[in-house]
Amino acid sequence: LVDVYDSPAQGSVTKTLEHPTATGGALVFLIEAEWQGWYRVQVPTPPAGTSGWIQASAVDVAEHHIHVTIDLGDHLLEVTDAGEPVLHAPIAVGAHDTPRPGITFVTESIEMANPRTGYGTHALTLAGYPNGDETFFRGQGLVAIHGLDDPLALGQTVEDGSIGLSNADVKKLFQLVPPGTPVEILGEG
Repeated sequence: LVDVYDSPAQGSVTKTLEHPTATGGALVFLIEAEWQGWYRVQVPTPPAGTSGWIQASAVDVAEHHIHVTIDLGDHLLEVTDAGEPVLHAPIAVGAHDTPRPGITFVTESIEMANPRTGYGTHALTLAGYPNGDETFFRGQGLVAIHGLDDPLALGQTVEDGSIGLSNADVKKLFQLVPPGTPVEILGEG
């Protein structure tokens, strides 16, 4: 369990999060700042962008230089590593399950057991979106970057789904992007 506080040192616990998560994955945060043995983090709970403080001793820290940018208006996804582009791909944007503009992060990388579900071969779930009517991945109602079986949907806004990539591109994304990677959403959500 990891306690999240409203402020460091003298703050009160606002929530306690389980590790591993309900879906069996590792609990991850996006570190925003560090102060005297505390981290200000984005928390993987609704609404997206929710921040809190955790004790540095409560977590292991991994550093990488991967960053994902999703441009909803231009229907494009770009991945950079230390500022250098490593993947540029067209996307389909779901009209109903689209993340709002801002910063979120990848919470889990999933290799789909049944790639014929409409979500393709792989998916990366995004932090901070509430469970809704959508039943993506184990009934959790998660917003995700996922594979897409219909290549004609790329570059379009579609009725269902979150952020869709070709199965070839989502497989590359799956190999490049670890949980905890920041995802910047641009454009209209």
